[in-house]
Amino acid sequence: MFTITQGKGFSIQFENGYKISVQFGTINYCKNASKDHLDHGTYKEFYKCEDAEIAIFKDNEFIRLPLELRFDESDFAYDDVIGHCSADKVAHYINIISTL
Repeated sequence: MFTITQGKGFSIQFENGYKISVQFGTINYCKNASKDHLDHGTYKEFYKCEDAEIAIFKDNEFIRLPLELRFDESDFAYDDVIGHCSADKVAHYINIISTL
């Protein structure tokens, strides 16, 4: 299941019980998100950012993956949230937790 989070990110709940949250708003651990505007007859607003923060959950509890599943050894070393994740890192964690 996909969920939009306050217009600044999303989460994906997998059938295996794991969930990933990907956030990139102005208060998240990422480079400052900027608002861009598109005007195709109606006003639309969206955020864009070079990186994002992620968190992984199992049964609504934060989890930290073991070293062998981490993109970088330092991920989850100090916090349940990983900040400043590239698109490649986000994709890595989506793939990992979807197959656990």
